Amino acid sequence: MWNRKSESYCDACPRPGILPGNHRAWQLFQACDTQLITSFGGVVGLNFQAVACIAGWLKISMDEFMFTKLKTMESAYVGHLNTAEETAPKAGN
Repeated sequence: MWNRKSESYCDACPRPGILPGNHRAWQLFQACDTQLITSFGGVVGLNFQAVACIAGWLKISMDEFMFTKLKTMESAYVGHLNTAEETAPKAGN
């Protein structure tokens, strides 16, 4: 999901950490990585109708706390994707 080319970490790469109580939110977020809404301006966010459906399949409760956790991850991920798109080399350049 984060487009890593290697499973190993180097000293310069921070190790991602998941705080206790956030593992189910991370599991749901990863399961929804293909449910992004896009526009001409880039990635807009997650399709939360699809997220709710996937949450049901995974037996994860979509309550206010889960929604808040997903919105936080969505915001960071969308920012990352759109920044990466802006700095990517353009075809023909």
